Amino acid sequence: MGFKLDRAFFRPKGVVPAIDIPELGVEVFYLTEKTAAGERCTVKAFAGKRSKPDIYCRYRSAERAEAAVAEWIASLKGRVAEKAATKKAVAAWSHGLKAGDVFYCSWGYDQTNINYYEIVAVKGKAVEVLELQQQSEDTGYMTGNCVPIPGKYCEFADYESEASKAHKESRGYYLSKVPAPRRMIPQRGYNGEPTLSVYSFASAHLVKPVEVQGVKCFSPKGWTAYA
Repeated sequence: MGFKLDRAFFRPKGVVPAIDIPELGVEVFYLTEKTAAGERCTVKAFAGKRSKPDIYCRYRSAERAEAAVAEWIASLKGRVAEKAATKKAVAAWSHGLKAGDVFYCSWGYDQTNINYYEIVAVKGKAVEVLELQQQSEDTGYMTGNCVPIPGKYCEFADYESEASKAHKESRGYYLSKVPAPRRMIPQRGYNGEPTLSVYSFASAHLVKPVEVQGVKCFSPKGWTAYA
C-alpha cells in the first residue's frame, strides 16, 4: 500500500500563509530572499483539496509575485462562480418538449447511419417516442441524404400476436406493426438543448425545422454505407 503525502508535507516549514481563503482551500506562502541580482520572491500557493501546490515559482520581485497570485485567485473564483451558475441552470432546466418534436441520431463506425424519432406524448419529465420513417435520396456511390417523414412511424415484425403467428404459418413471414412508444427522460445537453439517449453509444438531438406555408421543412442529413 502506497504512502500518500498530504499538504502539510509540501507547505514551507515554520511559515504562516500570507493569504488564507478556506472556502477555496487557498493557502499562499511568500518566501523572500536576497540575491546578487536583487530581491527575489518564491511563491507556494495551494488550492482546493490538492496536496501539491498550484504555483511553485520564483519571481523577480514581490510585486510580480503578488500580481501572479491575484490573477490566479481571480481565476479560481471565476471557475467557482461558473460551476455554481451551471449547477443552478441544471437544477432549473426543463426540457420544454411537445408532441411532434423531432430528434435525429447519427451513429456508425465505418458508415454513417441516421435515425429520426418523434415525440408522441409528454408525461411530466418523461416523453414517449417512436422512430420515424424517412425519405432518402442517393447523392453518390453508397452516400445520400435523408429527411424524416413526421407522423409516419417505422414498423417492425410482430412476433407476439396470434394473427401474426398464424400469418407466419400460412405465408412464411410475420405481420408488421408500429411498436409501443419508448418512454425516455430527456437530458440536458452541453448547449442546454434536450437530448435523448436512444442507444448506449449514441444520443439523439433536437431538430429545428423551418416552417414554410404551414409545412415543416427539415434540412437533410448525410448518410454513408461503406460497410
